[in-house]
Amino acid sequence: MIQLLEDLAHKIHNRLGLRMHRLAVASWEIRLKVDLLGKIDGSWRVVVTNPTGHTCIVQVTYPSLWDDFTFKH
Repeated sequence: MIQLLEDLAHKIHNRLGLRMHRLAVASWEIRLKVDLLGKIDGSWRVVVTNPTGHTCIVQVTYPSLWDDFTFKH
């Protein structure tokens, strides 16, 4: 699951990274709730840092300690 999310984040960055950098977007985040009746169920967070428009730093976390209220915005 981690590799899948990292690959998807890199694909998004390849398409939009330079454009987002020009718009002064230095980082962005995706939060997902996964319910597949397995060990990967729960809340996943993908943070992409884009400091130069060409550099892509992806951090995928599975924070089992997060509460559901953090996803109700």
